[in-house]
Amino acid sequence: LSYQQPGLVTITSSTSTQPSYDDQPWANGAFTEAILEAFEKGDMNNDHIITVSEMYSFINKRIPNLVKTIKQREQKPTITNFNLGNIPIFQH
Repeated sequence: LSYQQPGLVTITSSTSTQPSYDDQPWANGAFTEAILEAFEKGDMNNDHIITVSEMYSFINKRIPNLVKTIKQREQKPTITNFNLGNIPIFQH
């Protein structure tokens, strides 16, 4: 996945030097928890479509907040090929 192809976007739960955290109240990892929340709250422009950039913007703020609050640790997601950010991934 580290080889970047045109049209491929990779979002990882943390940097290569950080662990990815989970917690019992989430019943998931912080990454999954933030993505699930993004499907409900990530539509930044209220057009009923969540794009790659909206998803990443949401989880890029939410994951560090979740992990810092619950685990007192740091976790920051990463993204490749952000120039594909306007691609829709979810419509509600």
